[in-house]
Amino acid sequence: MLCQDACRIRGDVVVNKVSGMLHFTALGHGHMDAHHVAHDALNFTHRVDRLSFGKFYPGLVNPLDHSLEIANEHFEMFQYFVSVVPTIYVDRNRAFGSKYVLTNQYAVTDYTRVLGSEQNGIP
Repeated sequence: MLCQDACRIRGDVVVNKVSGMLHFTALGHGHMDAHHVAHDALNFTHRVDRLSFGKFYPGLVNPLDHSLEIANEHFEMFQYFVSVVPTIYVDRNRAFGSKYVLTNQYAVTDYTRVLGSEQNGIP
């Protein structure tokens, strides 16, 4: 049985190479909203099935694929700092229709912390 209060995020986004931030948070947290999720209901446990920045090629390893983080506290915050690197995959067999595949790889550093009730931050 699936939890009805959980969310599923899926899709593709095409962006230019820019520095930026992407936040996932609960309703009423991180931005002002008329609705607000009760603090004792917050749970930022999450699973990443797949995260990529470009076309797949054989041997590509995406470090966040199939990862799971379990929140032990209501105000536990997970942060990921991602560095994306342009990559050229040479396809000698031309399985992708071209000899070269322009794609990206990434490295990630992650942090977890519990915010106190007096601290600012986006849980």
